[in-house]
Amino acid sequence: MADYGTDDEIKLQEESKEIMKSMIKSYRAPNDDDIIQKEELWDCLDFIGINVKDENAMRAIRTQFDTDKDGQLSIDEIVNQWELLQTHSLHSDYLLKCFKKLDKNKDGFLRLPELRTILTAKGKNQFSGTEAAVLLEDLMKYDKDNNGKFTYTEFVEMYAENEFPFKPKGLPTKKLPDAKQKMDD
Repeated sequence: MADYGTDDEIKLQEESKEIMKSMIKSYRAPNDDDIIQKEELWDCLDFIGINVKDENAMRAIRTQFDTDKDGQLSIDEIVNQWELLQTHSLHSDYLLKCFKKLDKNKDGFLRLPELRTILTAKGKNQFSGTEAAVLLEDLMKYDKDNNGKFTYTEFVEMYAENEFPFKPKGLPTKKLPDAKQKMDD
């Protein structure tokens, strides 16, 4: 899964997801729904070990990780995307900047023609047309809905799995926050 600068594989098992859901429910104010309100989102994420850097990164979480596009984040959306939220929180500055730069037509998606153009552009890291086609074919496994374009969350998953062709050399890795220490504080 994701490389956070250690040899640990970070992937929540179903039992862990259920425990995390119950932890979130016990932490927040009681109500009848499983929607995390905007004003409680920052604290909720911090409680489960996702340390959001700034308002820009939080805005991306509220918009990009809302899988059902209802304008709200549910407990399920947060828990089911915990690994991607961790990657986003650790590298949000770079990921948001890179996604924006790669999204040439500014529609909020990375389309195959955009990526092909970037990969085959003249320069020291230029791919041949064949190399670009092979790479893009490999990356299609991240296109969850098979529509030929990548959302921000698909982009983050690509990055987390170390199959991201645009990752610069020497980008510092950050260790995953110690959730146990967080709970003891």
